[in-house]
Amino acid sequence: MSPIDPQETVREIAVRVPFAARVFEAHHIDYCCHGGVSLREACSGGLSVETIAREIEAAEASTSKGTSWADVPTAALIRHLLDTHHVFTRTELGRLRPLIAKVVGKHGASHPELTKISELFGALDADLTPHLAKEEQILFPMMQQNADACGPIAVMEEEHEEVGKLLRELRSVTRDYTPPDDACTSFRVLYAGLAALEADLHQHIHLENNVLFARAEG
Repeated sequence: MSPIDPQETVREIAVRVPFAARVFEAHHIDYCCHGGVSLREACSGGLSVETIAREIEAAEASTSKGTSWADVPTAALIRHLLDTHHVFTRTELGRLRPLIAKVVGKHGASHPELTKISELFGALDADLTPHLAKEEQILFPMMQQNADACGPIAVMEEEHEEVGKLLRELRSVTRDYTPPDDACTSFRVLYAGLAALEADLHQHIHLENNVLFARAEG
């Protein structure tokens, strides 16, 4: 692996170095929706560029080689997105819907932030459910047939931006998914589930925006 260049975009690093995403997740660096900024710019809020670069290089050196998605054929990449990320998203949305209702019903009076969390999750659910269907029924078939998909891709990228915004709001309202001291098990499971959904969506959107869509547009 070549050294990390601070002027390289976060998106380029995440594509070139598979395990960089883990480091970006740990430091809340957006590599999916806003990955077009340089690593130096992404660290301008107080993070050390040198520290992030060392962590990425260490993660890559200490872990078995990850999949280089840039080299995976389009059909196989789409199959991975469908079988892994689309399945996970649908499963977790279905699991978290009743869990949020339960936690709000039990703790909403003492934790008013749960009302906002419920609203944000509802908006995320309302965006993602039709979004997945449009990819499966329209965009992905077009890409597999080598049809011009620039129009649908632009729409999907706009919807990804909205999902990214909702995720950032959820992280803020939940204080980085940190449950309060009086949280019951369901409350803690909810926060853990939301955090896992966020992490998977980041990887999901990264593979679509920065690998699959970039390939079609390039």
